[in-house]
Amino acid sequence: MVAVETKRYHVLPPDSRQDDPHSWRIAVHNAAAQLEHQALRMANLSLVNEYGTNAWLLHNRSLEASQARLEREVAAVRHTIESLNIQRKAEQIKGGEVLVAKEWEWMGMVNKNMAIDRACVLLQDQVLQLQPP
Repeated sequence: MVAVETKRYHVLPPDSRQDDPHSWRIAVHNAAAQLEHQALRMANLSLVNEYGTNAWLLHNRSLEASQARLEREVAAVRHTIESLNIQRKAEQIKGGEVLVAKEWEWMGMVNKNMAIDRACVLLQDQVLQLQPP
């Protein structure tokens, strides 16, 4: 792991000649900017220490409330799906019973038709026997 780079936070004397006022003004300006940056960081850390915990707790409560709401919605959808599946199953069982009844009815009609056909054949045979040759 790389250590934190702290070189940029150092306040250095002027790079050029020590008696050059312009170099000193640049160095003083850099030191003032570093001091302001550190003051802002300290203020931000102070605010995080003071309010960060509460904000985090509020955020967690918000997430927990969202989770609970979503779990209720999921439970409601699952209940709806289960009810729909029960209804479909009941309709399919009822439809199956109707199909079995219709199949028995069809088989009865087929048997009846076959009996009628046999009776017709027997009657045709009787008619042919009664006719003179």
